[in-house]
Amino acid sequence: MPDPTPKHPPVKLTKGYVDRVKPGQNDEYHWDAETKGFGLRVNPSGRMNFIVQGRIDPRKPPARITIGAYGVFTVDQARDVAREHLRSMRMGIDPREVKREDEAKAVTLRQVADAFFARPGMLKENTRDEMDRHLTTAFAKWLPRAIASITPNDCRKRYEEIATKGLRKTPAPAPGSAASAFKILRTLINFAMEEYQTQDGAPLIARNPVAIIKKELAAHESKVRTRHIDRRDVGKFWHHLTTARQNPAFSADTRCGIDLVMFLLLTGTRRNEGAMLTWDRVNLDDADPANNWFHLPDPKNKNPVWLPLSSQAVAVLKARQLAEEKTGTKSKFVFPSRSAAGHIKDTRPVGIQIRAVTCTR
Repeated sequence: MPDPTPKHPPVKLTKGYVDRVKPGQNDEYHWDAETKGFGLRVNPSGRMNFIVQGRIDPRKPPARITIGAYGVFTVDQARDVAREHLRSMRMGIDPREVKREDEAKAVTLRQVADAFFARPGMLKENTRDEMDRHLTTAFAKWLPRAIASITPNDCRKRYEEIATKGLRKTPAPAPGSAASAFKILRTLINFAMEEYQTQDGAPLIARNPVAIIKKELAAHESKVRTRHIDRRDVGKFWHHLTTARQNPAFSADTRCGIDLVMFLLLTGTRRNEGAMLTWDRVNLDDADPANNWFHLPDPKNKNPVWLPLSSQAVAVLKARQLAEEKTGTKSKFVFPSRSAAGHIKDTRPVGIQIRAVTCTR
């Protein structure tokens, strides 16, 4: 960068001098006679910024760094900053790289998560929502914290808290929730290790602190893969669903949630795929039962599918149509809700209410 040709001879920059400066038709530079390389840039609009200019590498053009605006910095404050920058430059240190590293060290878990979620085409909306739900419930106190400050001991302590006490007001072991939350945290820290670096190009986080509970996460994954539901319990659960659906004390959302659970059992559809199903992707044909089907345009494997509906699944969908007719409401979603999303998002409250009903009998 060639040195600008100053229109004004170097002077000792003072408050009085700066206050008297008038803007010109182009950017003008006023250099300090006391600290070489320290100056004031004034643009035609009258905005004034303190700057510092010096060489980091004698083989390269000088680097010019903006310190900040006059008013935010006094002349003396800006001069002190300039001297620190010039001292670093003489040692071959680029203050801009130091600033970038400091900013990277301060980046919070919330900021990393937002950057991870914002990548176009990488995650489905329901996946982002699920990951964010785990973050805000399991790591609420960590979200404003610098991600580089999370230690292995922090991870060990928080994992054991969730695994033994859970995340609800009533303490209950929740090793599954603990494992799910820390898998997400591990993913976000891996992302941060790739995105944020030190001045010499090394990862800002040398080792993922979640690795301290690697064995626990692996053990949970093994248990999940080998878990099966006893077929005899399916019939019991179906009976509870059909009985609970007739309970007049349940809200419309709860009955809709029961219908969703029944639909998932009958079709094998993933929870979010069933919850987000819209009527324009459902075909019900009373004249031809073989022509009853529903369409999933964007399943997890990215391959659109058209799936047949059994007579029981058709009955569930017709029950949904009848419920809408009775209430006089119309939603594009098959399983609507009063939530902001417009559809049922979480089926766990359904299970809790059904257990409450069946346990009192």
